[in-house]
Amino acid sequence: MNTSSTTATITTYADVPLYRKNWFAIVCFFIFAPALLLVLLTGDVYYEKNSELKKYSKLAKILLLLWSAGMTIKLAKSVIAG
Repeated sequence: MNTSSTTATITTYADVPLYRKNWFAIVCFFIFAPALLLVLLTGDVYYEKNSELKKYSKLAKILLLLWSAGMTIKLAKSVIAG
């Protein structure tokens, strides 16, 4: 049985998909919270600090998930209400 992963390992910031980069999360935070919610629910967001690849901390991710879920609910209510 082959137990090797078929997903590529992210080792540099250049390897990070566009939608997982820090700047994309910041844009989503201000422009469209549902996209940020989707990104956070499906994986990590990466940034570069001192030439090292890092991920958002669990606390940061939880806080952003709560905020973006709240904004998504607020948006959905306003769309439904008309």
